[in-house]
Amino acid sequence: TGLGLRPIDAGFEVIHLFPDSPAEEAGPRKGDVIIATDGVPVYERGCTSMNADTEKENVTYTIARGDETLDVVLERRVLVP
Repeated sequence: TGLGLRPIDAGFEVIHLFPDSPAEEAGPRKGDVIIATDGVPVYERGCTSMNADTEKENVTYTIARGDETLDVVLERRVLVP
């Protein structure tokens, strides 16, 4: 999806967006915190299974940004440098 993440207590903080990636196109920002993946809180999924359903073409992340919560849909695709 093109995100660099760091685990924190609330979820996973976005620390990097890869250029020309689905993440860059969908609109998450550095400092956003992913709190759910496809409606399931990340603390229930764990770090290794954030994108567990790899058969799907898209993944929906619920993001906390300050006092706001929003959903962003990212396309799954292979990123080639």
